[in-house]
Amino acid sequence: TGNAEDCTACPAGQFKALVGTSACVACPSDSNTWHFATTGLSATTGNVAAYQCMCDKGHYGVIEGTSSVSGGTCENCPTGQYKADVGTERCIACPANSDAPTESDAASDCSCNAGFEGYIHGDDRTVGQCNKCPTGKYKNLYEAYDESGWSTGSTGNYRCVACPKFSNTVTPGTWTALEQKTMASECLCQPGYEGTITGAESTTD
Repeated sequence: TGNAEDCTACPAGQFKALVGTSACVACPSDSNTWHFATTGLSATTGNVAAYQCMCDKGHYGVIEGTSSVSGGTCENCPTGQYKADVGTERCIACPANSDAPTESDAASDCSCNAGFEGYIHGDDRTVGQCNKCPTGKYKNLYEAYDESGWSTGSTGNYRCVACPKFSNTVTPGTWTALEQKTMASECLCQPGYEGTITGAESTTD
């Protein structure tokens, strides 16, 4: 008993700073012993300090300490933000008039809010923007398209939908055209036409 072959590297996601028989220590939640190399990102083994633990994608924070974690945690990126890299960087805000779920790990997780349309894509940096639905159109939420036209995709990256024929998005009782409408029921019949338009994502006459 007691030869060098009995010592094995701490597995990925663990570390040990002290000499002796103590067990390796797990990194805090939502972190790992990440390493950047020319071949890409990987989790390394044989780590010797707590500060080698780095927050996962979609999480932010700084892990401190050597033989034990003396400070720091990895927190979820909040709604409306994302983080596509591991490490200590802060989460990045989605473009104006868009949102993303908590723990988002790519720019493409951002999607346009109701009343706005656009195609947001990218990994660590967003490409695209969200624009108001123009007069005569609305968008409740989730019918997706990409740069080539209609398709399935990230929730929120949808074109605005046209109001039914002979209706428009206007101020009730006037003919003042309005933008950024979110409900089919906000389409109102033009002068000379009657009817009630109902619905949210689509119209029912």
